[in-house]
Amino acid sequence: MTKYRQRKKNALKDFKRSSDERYWRTHCAICEKHMDIVRDKYFNKYGFCSVNCGMEMYGLSERDFYG
Repeated sequence: MTKYRQRKKNALKDFKRSSDERYWRTHCAICEKHMDIVRDKYFNKYGFCSVNCGMEMYGLSERDFYG
């Protein structure tokens, strides 16, 4: 538990507590769902919580992929 808390603290140390940057660092940009910045690799890599949110962000639909 201590390692998790320390990693989370280190990831957020550059942002003030109630700042917008810190909020968007810990929440999905589309659905505003709270994300786990230490354990969620998908969120850290792409910046949104799921494929559906990513498609909405870029204006894509399943039709764009399947013809």
